[in-house]
Amino acid sequence: MSKKIASAKKDEKNIPFIHIIISSIIGTLFYYIFIAIFALSALESSINQSSYFIAGLILSGVAGLISGFISVKLTKEKGMFFGGLTGFIQSVFSSIIIFCLNKGTAGKGIFVLIGLTTLMSAVGGVIAVNIKKKIKY
Repeated sequence: MSKKIASAKKDEKNIPFIHIIISSIIGTLFYYIFIAIFALSALESSINQSSYFIAGLILSGVAGLISGFISVKLTKEKGMFFGGLTGFIQSVFSSIIIFCLNKGTAGKGIFVLIGLTTLMSAVGGVIAVNIKKKIKY
């Protein structure tokens, strides 16, 4: 009987990690969907090429905010830690894809991308923890 209880407690400890990985994947998907939408709009309009990096950072921050929010809403605890961890994992996923697309090279901006995504995911986690549920009467 005690083995079943110990197994159940072990499974409960793994659930936040699974939520973090799923949220990181969702955030990465949001990031690349946002980038695709921006790329399509850049093709149709005359957006200056110097704004591509800044737009990528902004979109990465928004995707990080979303993934941190989702992660902490699922785990319902430790907003800054779980949100930041989600953002870091998301930025690692994105960095791997960027390295593959750039044939193994990336500029110094990749470190800014990692830092910004991690920071914005932590902010999203803090927001998710602090949102109060509506009281139904």
